[in-house]
Amino acid sequence: ANILFRTDGSAERLDAMSGFNLTTSTGTHLTAPTGLLEFDERNPPRHGHLQGGVTMDSVRAGKAPSESSHVHGTAPSVELEFTKQGELRHAHMERGVEIATEELNEQAGERVRESRDWRSPVVNVDFRDAGHGRAEPGEIHGAQGVVVTGESQRGKGAVVPSRLAADELTGQFGPGSALTGITGVGHASMV
Repeated sequence: ANILFRTDGSAERLDAMSGFNLTTSTGTHLTAPTGLLEFDERNPPRHGHLQGGVTMDSVRAGKAPSESSHVHGTAPSVELEFTKQGELRHAHMERGVEIATEELNEQAGERVRESRDWRSPVVNVDFRDAGHGRAEPGEIHGAQGVVVTGESQRGKGAVVPSRLAADELTGQFGPGSALTGITGVGHASMV
């Protein structure tokens, strides 16, 4: 890695080749063969570019010991935008994006497992401040053909599959990254 400094000693840019690894304070892990981060004069990041096959993993424990959430995503390239305070606000992914989520929780004393797989050529994710230095998705928008498959299971009951497809798909998230709405436009279908 090469770090370029300004004359006042603040970091201006980090160029990483042959392996870029970033772990946030909340445990989210990003890796890519190459990565670039640009910093403002006070050193918070303001822009990032990762390429060559980007992987992101995030695990979050729920309120109860049996509750958890896992997100795994891959894309050939990712552009990151940060606020002036260095908090992630936007991610642009392209050239074949795959995002898999799995959530375990309890509802009415029954274990519920939900998983979703999102696939599209292009994805934009807007993040919001979740407090305690955490960012969480506020909206996700996919374009050029989006397919979301899913499975849900209550207790030991049957696994129920689902499939949603559209030319463009937008999902809104509430607190705790809970999906609150989804809109498909252009050749939309749901099974």
